[in-house]
Amino acid sequence: MIQWHLIDSAPQDGTLIILWDAGCHIGSWRRYYTLTGHEYPMKWWASSDGTAKHAVSVDPTHWMPLPEPPK
Repeated sequence: MIQWHLIDSAPQDGTLIILWDAGCHIGSWRRYYTLTGHEYPMKWWASSDGTAKHAVSVDPTHWMPLPEPPK
């Protein structure tokens, strides 16, 4: 059974996970922010569609791994 974990134990290597901050998001830990082709150091949790272009900052309290895809 997949369970929610406190955000302090979440992977911070860019792995996509499920984030909870009063709503559910798919996101990851980001080490930089990209704007107009330049990378700026900035450590933050981001909800995303999988691209840096559409990342939105979130303030999660819990996380869980993504489930296995269907076979």
